[in-house]
Amino acid sequence: MANIFNLKEWTPDPTFRIDTPRLFLSHCSPDNTEDIDLFVALSHFDSIPGEGTPREEMQTLMRQRNAQAHQFGWPGWFRVTLKETGRLIGKCTLVRARQCPEELWWPAPDIGFTFLPEARGKGYATEAAKALIAWAQETHNVKEVLGFCAVGNEKSRQALERLGLVKWGQGDITMFREPETMVFGPPGRTSLDGYVGKDKIRITG
Repeated sequence: MANIFNLKEWTPDPTFRIDTPRLFLSHCSPDNTEDIDLFVALSHFDSIPGEGTPREEMQTLMRQRNAQAHQFGWPGWFRVTLKETGRLIGKCTLVRARQCPEELWWPAPDIGFTFLPEARGKGYATEAAKALIAWAQETHNVKEVLGFCAVGNEKSRQALERLGLVKWGQGDITMFREPETMVFGPPGRTSLDGYVGKDKIRITG
């Protein structure tokens, strides 16, 4: 089993940003209390095992994600700021790294986004995710991006489709706790057969 908890520390560049018409994305930092508070507010801690407080657990998780993403050459957790007000409104992520052994990670990074309630329904998630994917493709040679969402989660499904992703299939994914998950990717594939082995998913559809 690969050890994912002792990877090289990575220090975010405080000047880095990805601009969109209404937003900008910047690296999150486990040493920034504002970032920790935002990510705690956006998370469901009943699904994150640990013995510390939510803030302590999130700080540890942020360090792990930064280190894991750094292993692939590009850190993948970003905070999203609304330009008009300077307010942090959500997070956007593009990672392969997970809280599980490395052998269970999928072949390509997956896009994720969560926004505060007052920032939902305004197209911010699509705007941020498109910019992050374009940046990864242009600067880090990312050729394929996946999307995961629970079966029956129509809002997430629609959000992934707005990014141009299509459903490849669904099943019980080993690295997730959810019983069944839909897998989305770029057009061209119509089945998960042959994409990943049975160690990563039990395909159901």
